[in-house]
Amino acid sequence: MTDPRDSRAIRLEPATDEEPAMLMTSMIDVIFIVLAFFVCVSEVKKGQLAVDVPEVPSADASPAPSSQEPIVVEVTGDDRVFVCGESARTDDELTRLIAYQVERLGKDAAVHLSGDRQAKNGTMMRVVSHLSRAGLKRIEFAVQAGG
Repeated sequence: MTDPRDSRAIRLEPATDEEPAMLMTSMIDVIFIVLAFFVCVSEVKKGQLAVDVPEVPSADASPAPSSQEPIVVEVTGDDRVFVCGESARTDDELTRLIAYQVERLGKDAAVHLSGDRQAKNGTMMRVVSHLSRAGLKRIEFAVQAGG
C-alpha cells in the first residue's frame, strides 16, 4: 500500500451530489436546424383568396350584340376626358355629362372606356370612380392587343 503522505499518490475525491442535467445548447441548435429545414422545403400556398373574375371572350370571338348604344368615355394623352364626344374639363362637368348619359340610356348601359397610353393612371381611376358613383356597372375597357 502506498503511504497517504506520499506526494506521488493519487487521491480520489468522493463524488459530489450534482443533479444529472442535459445540455440544452446543442438541443436548441438541433431544433433551429430542423426548423430552418422545414421552412426551406415547405410549399408556400399561393392564391388562397377567392376572387370572382369575369370571363373575357377570346380575341377571336365577336362581342355580343348590344341592344343599345354604349356610353363612350375617352381619356387623351394630356388627361382630357370626353364623354360621348363632349369635353369634361372639371369633375363637375364630368359628373354632369355622365348623369345626362345615364338619364338618356339608363344605368344598364355599357360604358366603353378607352385611355391613351400616355394618360395618367390617376385620371383613369378618377373617371372610373365617377362612372361607379353614377350607378354604371358595365364598364368595358378598350384595349389594343399586343401592347
